[in-house]
Amino acid sequence: MEKIGYEKFIESEEYLIFKKSVDELFHLLEEETTASTYEFRCKLHKVLSKVYALSWDLPPIELQFETEKEDLLSEHQLKKMNLLISNKLGDKNFYFEVFDPFHLEKEDPTQGWLIDDLSDIYKEIKNGILKIESKKPAFIEDGIWDIVFGRNVHWGNHAINAIRALHYDNYN
Repeated sequence: MEKIGYEKFIESEEYLIFKKSVDELFHLLEEETTASTYEFRCKLHKVLSKVYALSWDLPPIELQFETEKEDLLSEHQLKKMNLLISNKLGDKNFYFEVFDPFHLEKEDPTQGWLIDDLSDIYKEIKNGILKIESKKPAFIEDGIWDIVFGRNVHWGNHAINAIRALHYDNYN
């Protein structure tokens, strides 16, 4: 796929569809709810799966700027979000995982934590969206980088782990 500039990226159909699903995820995580823990977890599984899948349709961009990494969310905002997520998830927050399923030497499973997964996903995507919405060219490009590159190396791993844990908890 041909690389495009940030202007075309934020106007692309792929980004607009992705953003709509991200807004659904943010709403689910940020808003108070009367849904049961099970209903919340089922909805989260569906929405998170959609966000992750749609992120792969995002077009690659041609980088034009160099910027310092900057988070627009405060630690206070993130702590508040973690507490809200924790309350919605209920008591099933921990699960087992293997970091690299193709590492065939015996590797002991480690403990995963849904709150950590969702916090990191939220932080990286929310920061990216806030930068894009800043309308500052270098920030927009950095926000796109946070979303796309972060999916490849960080938040995408958390999404896969959370989706898998939620799937087993909700449907098995």
